[in-house]
Amino acid sequence: MKKLLLFLIVLSTISTSCNDRDDNLESVNIRVENVSAINFNTVTVGDEALLFENVAADSYSDYQEAVTGFMEDIITVEADSTSYTYKPEIRTDSLPIGLYTYKLSITEEGALEMEFIID
Repeated sequence: MKKLLLFLIVLSTISTSCNDRDDNLESVNIRVENVSAINFNTVTVGDEALLFENVAADSYSDYQEAVTGFMEDIITVEADSTSYTYKPEIRTDSLPIGLYTYKLSITEEGALEMEFIID
């Protein structure tokens, strides 16, 4: 009896822990990766003004839900009392429900560069 109970506990633990993080999403989820050598005080993304705060150098923010998201969007970074802006040439179609990362870096010339990643 103890073996059966232990087996059922292990089986239920395994089955509940096998969910992917994107199995139960209901919207676009965006996060920011800072690959710069400086800390980002704030990062503002798009028309919805998603606000990510205190994104340390070489780290990720938490995901935030957005009603819509784009492969390229207007991004403003405040870091070390300086403002950096990324403006895409054209806006693409909106993204389907999923997890996405905007990988941000600041060049030596002071330009903000963005790379889009599907997680």
